[in-house]
Amino acid sequence: MVSSLRAWQNAGFPAKKLVMGLPFYGYIYNGVSAENNGLYSRFTNAKAIGYDSIVANYLSKGLLSSFYPSAAKVPTLFGGSTFISYDDASSIALKARYSASHGLKGVAAWELSFDRNYTLLSAAYNNLH
Repeated sequence: MVSSLRAWQNAGFPAKKLVMGLPFYGYIYNGVSAENNGLYSRFTNAKAIGYDSIVANYLSKGLLSSFYPSAAKVPTLFGGSTFISYDDASSIALKARYSASHGLKGVAAWELSFDRNYTLLSAAYNNLH
């Protein structure tokens, strides 16, 4: 994320014209190995999964173990041969604060319908000021 924004700025685009994208979804990877709790593992298939589905089907049921790789600054879930990488309220807040503190135009989210309780949207809004 940061490297992409810096690349645009290094190409001459002013920060005040850049908008940071915030994903209100994650990716679920199947067929991963247990090494590194699935992180950087090969996988057999992958697909996008909305934040609400992650909360309802994984976080609330405690089926997978939670991890927070420090380099990525986003949470992950792992169990068996399933790995999920996603943004939560903390990682969205961090991205919104970055946007505000670096003079970006703002943030944009995809897909609002994946956050029906406004958990991520509220985290973004509350950290843009």
